Amino acid sequence: MKSKNRILYFLITMLVGIVLSCKDELPRKDMENLPPDERVSIESDKEALYRYQTNKDMILYSLIQYDEVEQAYFLDATEKDMERLGITIEAYQDGQLRVEQLNQVNMEHQ
Repeated sequence: MKSKNRILYFLITMLVGIVLSCKDELPRKDMENLPPDERVSIESDKEALYRYQTNKDMILYSLIQYDEVEQAYFLDATEKDMERLGITIEAYQDGQLRVEQLNQVNMEHQ
């Protein structure tokens, strides 16, 4: 009976060891082994993502929200928030102007 328990314990230990030793990473292609056109594509995708994430206009316009109750648009940030995000006061004022224009158009369509 004890030998069966030892064998079962050993097999369970081996199974757990095998499962835990597996890598969770997907294999990556080496950039140096890729053809030049694919290498540029990967680098361009990273650069495009960076530009999108740091585009101040995209950040500003993503902060324009619509209030269902009030049925009006508003800029969901203060001037201090804009300064922290690196957005200029002029851009903030431009965002406020866009909100006013959206609300005017919204009123005309109601």
